[in-house]
Amino acid sequence: MSNLLDYFELHIAKTPMEIDQLQHLRWAVYCKEFHYEREEDCPGERERDSFDAKSIHLFIVHKSSGHIAGCVRIICAGTLGQGSLLPLESAYQGYKTAPDFSHVSRDKMIEISRLAVASEFRRRSGERGSPIGLMDVKDLASAARTFPILPLSLYLSIAAYGELCGLHDTYGYAMMEPRLVRLLKRFGICFKQIAPAIEYHGKRAAYSITLDEVFDGLKEDMRQLYSDLRHSLENELREMPIGSNSACKR
Repeated sequence: MSNLLDYFELHIAKTPMEIDQLQHLRWAVYCKEFHYEREEDCPGERERDSFDAKSIHLFIVHKSSGHIAGCVRIICAGTLGQGSLLPLESAYQGYKTAPDFSHVSRDKMIEISRLAVASEFRRRSGERGSPIGLMDVKDLASAARTFPILPLSLYLSIAAYGELCGLHDTYGYAMMEPRLVRLLKRFGICFKQIAPAIEYHGKRAAYSITLDEVFDGLKEDMRQLYSDLRHSLENELREMPIGSNSACKR
């Protein structure tokens, strides 16, 4: 897996045009293919919301074709303004068993969301049934050879971004399918469930993890891939314009 960057490039979106391209990919996956969102609610073939402007967007490009293969965004609660909720918090409104965030400062909360992989990079049997290429794996021992490399790399990229920006004590939250959580655990990325599953584009639950927990648990064969992704992001951050919103503000 450590040769991923021989074939793909990892980037941070730096321009409105790049974010527009990611919104088009999200439309193709979430609206057109899986109908998680109504197409009529996504004008111009773009899946967008008010969080995009305040998010950090990571994306992976296929070198030989130039096509965007996958993307994910990081929403920092501390940048949203007084009284604003993360998407995950809004999803649990009205539920008696909502996650408890009272022990975490808002400036130490991020949400991982809108992870999508383009259909052309979900070609194996079974992968097209999930927006990130997630297969139904009965034997978890086989996860290393069946789990799609692109979504795994995007999760590792979020951790690498967090390390580079000094977010070691930050809690990362995500709405996830239990099968995805089980597979990530095989690689040492151990999310903890913090609320019961609800109907959210299928059965999903709120999970959390800290950057230190990623480092503590990451399997040895994943560390080279992580290092490669971190180095790539380090170069990207050097190229960010001065004063740009490239990191969660503390």
